[in-house]
Amino acid sequence: YHSPDTPSMGSPLRIISLTDSQILPNPAESTNAIELLADFNFSASFSPKLYNLSVTAGEGGSLATDPSGDHEHGTFVTITANPPNEHFLFKTWQGEGISDPNALTTTVTMIDSRSVTALYEKKIYLVDLESSPSLLGNARTESNQLEFAHGTEVILVATPNAGNFFTHWSGASVSEPFSATTKYILDGNMSATANFQTKTFSFEVSQTTLNVDGSTHSDPNAGGTVGPNSTHDFGKRTPLEAAAYSGY
Repeated sequence: YHSPDTPSMGSPLRIISLTDSQILPNPAESTNAIELLADFNFSASFSPKLYNLSVTAGEGGSLATDPSGDHEHGTFVTITANPPNEHFLFKTWQGEGISDPNALTTTVTMIDSRSVTALYEKKIYLVDLESSPSLLGNARTESNQLEFAHGTEVILVATPNAGNFFTHWSGASVSEPFSATTKYILDGNMSATANFQTKTFSFEVSQTTLNVDGSTHSDPNAGGTVGPNSTHDFGKRTPLEAAAYSGY
């Protein structure tokens, strides 16, 4: 309090009529120019930055929870991927700031905006091919590989050896079981057999009997027997016999 009668008592009072914006024109700015018209008391307020987090899951899996959204600077956000679907394996988390990329449940450090993805990979399945009988031909895949990712359309090829022929596929439900080249879509380890059969050939022997003068006898079988007439497998040695009757 100031008394005009006693100048030593206090300072003169001065009423200043200013709005807040006139005193502090840019309150959201970190730097301001203040006109000092009187004693002022200012308080600066600080708050953490917010960063955006995007969390997704790739083919073969899903998220247990989705913490996507804004998070404060320095926050450790827990991210959890579900175990993989039947024909997949969990591979890794992809992105920045992940504490343990190989764990289904881990954390992301929010010191910047983040985008992370749970990656899964398809299981690898084995193809087992056999030939029956084994010496008559061979079975293979078109690429000659025997390991494929789930869902791959594998082309199977059966090739008979000389003198044999392919009959059918067995052991797996291929698309065309009676075709030497067929397809199978892998949904697990598979086993198939290419079946072969040896070609057979008819063996027929005929005969003629001649008279003394060289003319043809009326009975072609009068002079003896020949044989055998039969069916034989490819490559098999077959006897050929002719037996004359007495007098021929």
